[in-house]
Amino acid sequence: AAAKRMKEGAAAVLELPSSRVGMETLVGAGMTCYLEAGRIKINAGDNAGAAGALREGLALLAEPGNPQIPDEDAEMARMMFGWCILETEDTSAADEAVAAFGAAKASVQKRVAAAGGGGEVRDRSALGKCNYGLGMAYSLKAAQAQAAVQARAAELQAEGKGEDDLRAALHPLLLAHQDAVEKGAPALEACTEAPGMTDREVADAHQRAATARAMLQDLPAAVVHSDKAVELVEDMFASAAAGEEKAGVAISLANALHLAGGVHADAGQPGGIDRGLELCDRASALLVEYGAGDAGAEVTRGQVRQAQGLMAAKKGEWRAAHDHFTEARDVFTAQLGEADGLTVAATQCIEMTKQKL
Repeated sequence: AAAKRMKEGAAAVLELPSSRVGMETLVGAGMTCYLEAGRIKINAGDNAGAAGALREGLALLAEPGNPQIPDEDAEMARMMFGWCILETEDTSAADEAVAAFGAAKASVQKRVAAAGGGGEVRDRSALGKCNYGLGMAYSLKAAQAQAAVQARAAELQAEGKGEDDLRAALHPLLLAHQDAVEKGAPALEACTEAPGMTDREVADAHQRAATARAMLQDLPAAVVHSDKAVELVEDMFASAAAGEEKAGVAISLANALHLAGGVHADAGQPGGIDRGLELCDRASALLVEYGAGDAGAEVTRGQVRQAQGLMAAKKGEWRAAHDHFTEARDVFTAQLGEADGLTVAATQCIEMTKQKL
């Protein structure tokens, strides 16, 4: 209700004739109303509504000649806008999230640079949060590009297009995906060293950085990041209170373990596949103990099976690989539906193993 009043207030202020009140005051008041409405909606759990209000306020802020607000307030508004987009996982707004975090980061960087690269802890902490948000925004942009690749490929295959046509049509979309991954990785890496980041945020950043580096074929860096993520989440698991909190961290740890397992198996180091299988076995054990009845844990279980299938395939154990992929597909179908990318990938792996059996 407060947000509604704020928004109505903003609209009313902007409609007042400029002859009665200075236009700058009106725009400034309207902008403040929108930004405050965004904050209220975030507190009320309405991230989509908050994004709408913040978008309006930031558009007024960006117009040349309009009154400005203090740099730190503008940075906070842009970061709140970016987080709202990330929370709603709105891939159509991925570019807006990248722009918002990028502008906030550039603003904070000016203060840090003016202080000779040091400056106040709160500025270096804000820079870490900006980098974390920017890295996640690029992850969202990569997901947007990945979805576009899959949708276009399906269209072209339905039209009966051949491999050459597919390759030509998908090339710009694949470049967009790679560009997002390349730009997101350094931001994620930078935030892991920043003050003020929580262990959970740092672990998540390492995990995302590991995935990005693996996609970019920088496997040694991916191994370092994935191992660091496991180490941090293991510490969180050891100190988590028994019950719901412990179960939640256990599922996060299972996720970190199977991702690290996949990276180790792909890295080509001696004993890498066996190390990967060992990490996946630990993930499976955690899910059995802590994941009963949890939909998120079920999806992770499917991802563990998929990873185990890929490792078995690397060892030429095609029957085991086929069984793992089949279980993964069944889990993904039940939890996410037949059209989901994970289900499609598992199904393709089953077809590949059938040819080998």
